[in-house]
Amino acid sequence: MKTSSGESTVPRIPVQTPPELLSPRASTAAPGNATPAPSSEEAVSLGLAKNGLFRFFRDGISSSTWNVFDSCDRMRVVYVGTDVSNMTHLIRLNKPNSSCLVLPFPQIHPPHLWKSSAVQGGIATETVQDVISFPAKDVRDSLVDAYFAAINPFFPVVDEAAFRDRYRTMDSQSPLMLLHAVLLAGAHVSTHPRVVPARYMLKATLFRRAKHLFDMRHENDRVHLVQTALLFTWHLQNGDTASANAYYWTGVACRIAFGIGMHRNLSVASINPHANNMPAEDRRHWRRVWWTLFQVDALSALEHGRPPMIRFEDFDQEPLVMDDFIESNGVLNASLDFDYCTQNIGLCHIILDILALSAPRVSRKSPLAAQASLLNSRLASWMLNLPSSISSETFADLNLRLHYHTAVLHLYRLISDDVACPDRVKREAWSVVGGATSAIVSAFEVIRMRDMVGHCHFTALVALTAAAIHTSKEIQRQLGDSGIMAALNDLHLLDRVCLAAEHLSEYWPNAEGVRKVFRSLLDKFTAIVRSIQEPSDVTLPDASIGSEMTAVNWSDILESSWHQETTWEADACWNTGIF
Repeated sequence: MKTSSGESTVPRIPVQTPPELLSPRASTAAPGNATPAPSSEEAVSLGLAKNGLFRFFRDGISSSTWNVFDSCDRMRVVYVGTDVSNMTHLIRLNKPNSSCLVLPFPQIHPPHLWKSSAVQGGIATETVQDVISFPAKDVRDSLVDAYFAAINPFFPVVDEAAFRDRYRTMDSQSPLMLLHAVLLAGAHVSTHPRVVPARYMLKATLFRRAKHLFDMRHENDRVHLVQTALLFTWHLQNGDTASANAYYWTGVACRIAFGIGMHRNLSVASINPHANNMPAEDRRHWRRVWWTLFQVDALSALEHGRPPMIRFEDFDQEPLVMDDFIESNGVLNASLDFDYCTQNIGLCHIILDILALSAPRVSRKSPLAAQASLLNSRLASWMLNLPSSISSETFADLNLRLHYHTAVLHLYRLISDDVACPDRVKREAWSVVGGATSAIVSAFEVIRMRDMVGHCHFTALVALTAAAIHTSKEIQRQLGDSGIMAALNDLHLLDRVCLAAEHLSEYWPNAEGVRKVFRSLLDKFTAIVRSIQEPSDVTLPDASIGSEMTAVNWSDILESSWHQETTWEADACWNTGIF
């Protein structure tokens, strides 16, 4: 935004406090009373919290207008819950026959006021300045384009039409947190020459900015929190696999999605058509986000062997249909890959059942092999029913095959390790795992050949790690049986896995740890083979774990500030003090 003099200003969202939202004591106190009217953001939030439920009960439940409390683009909603919830029965006191699952609700805290020249609500000036800073215009434009070209078609959590419209105008209502998160995901896949050498540090900075806004609840729209948490799964923050990174942020997204009712069927057929229904464009968007979350949750649980947060009995969303890809402008977004999304969702349903086989309290009414045979039939049916429109040349097909063979590997690895299974069944399972391993490596090599490694989500490393583990186990078995020739073939396969992990580490740094582990095993296996062929004293090679950082001019890529002295359109100088 610019002033009449042409100077750039920080986008500001005024804090407005209607009298009825203040604390009752504050609004009715007589002059001279010791209780002052709230003047700070905390006091305003307290007043909103004290009066929100009452306003909802008085005005929201019976209203026939969806935007009774706020404009649709700033809407806050409440999910009433199932029949056991207090909210459901509270609503029935006012409207006994209500069948709405989601209703508009008053804001519970005011939007933040952003000023780069002062401390706001206890937030340090440096933090405020940080979160309103962006890369240079050519870089940020390329990051937005990269996200919508390479990630959003298979990960449709952002309404492209609405986002691009706000990105062009960048007014005071633009969601800063979501913008940083989109830039973060775009940086993961971008081929911009200024991004490539600084990819990880650029992502780390964009993540820090978005996370600051996430933690401060800068935006009232909880859908933005779900979207942002999902986009955070495209960044490796550190080596923590429980309280950070994809597994953690998927859980955060799940909790918020459950809290606002994103898991429920809000289609017109399931609710009262005369009630204050959520607009169709919002319902479609929620469904796209929900089913993306469903896939990420299942695949993250498979990676770690942990319980998924989403259980089939807890949601009633209907399968995606093509019309769900109509965006806020009323136009079907042709760049979104409907076939990929629906096929991967179907596969994730099977993956949840694979996970259930190893649940701690699972009841084994039938042998594992018998249960697995049913899943095997479903997997085979899934593969046979892949649409003919999907070509093996596309990333969509290659990634689906990576996920499919990863699911097969995990299922049959369970069988091959089950002591109760007959030896014949174990041998067959071992063979199936071997075939899946080779298919994973081959699929990734095609992805690499087509220069699409940057498109890969964390699931690519899950697949490669599983393939490397099985290959190493197979080499161990062969060396124990003196099967030198067979071991040589698998040594070559393990080398291919290590090379694939090296390429993936350009985008996912933890892939380098996987590469080092299995490169060290490969060196040891190779030394053992040589010692068998040439009996002599052989010293196992020392696997180096050292690495050197290449010198990169981070300040040339990472920082331009958008504040009162600079405009959104112009490229500001880079802040050399960011690190």
